[in-house]
Amino acid sequence: MENQTKINTEGWVRMPPRGGRCPITGMSAGRLYRLIAHAGGAIRTVSLQEEGRNRGTRLIDPKSLLAHLDRLADAQGRPESTT
Repeated sequence: MENQTKINTEGWVRMPPRGGRCPITGMSAGRLYRLIAHAGGAIRTVSLQEEGRNRGTRLIDPKSLLAHLDRLADAQGRPESTT
């Protein structure tokens, strides 16, 4: 029997800080931002930015992230993930 970790994909997940890793995919923050930028809106994110501030907290919808990765895998002819 395989040892699989169940990942909670309910709700929103905070983007990892610089140098950190995504708790869902293990990707770096920079790689996630590039993936989101090239996804054409397929990966849902929201920025919680306070008025008058330059920076905010970016959250990502894990279901849309995993769905996008599955579409990429399908396009590359790779099997679907089991998470």
